[in-house]
Amino acid sequence: MTQGELAELVGSRQQVISRIEKKENSPSLRSFCNILSALGYELRIVKRGSF
Repeated sequence: MTQGELAELVGSRQQVISRIEKKENSPSLRSFCNILSALGYELRIVKRGSF
């Protein structure tokens, strides 16, 4: 998948995806989840067992 294709899927610009890949920018949590979703993944936060 190209940066342009990913950007289109998440409603962003190719330059934004490029900056994230180059670690020049950190995406917001919402943007990160949108990118994960476009790639077929999801983020889950699960409470660990009691200590």
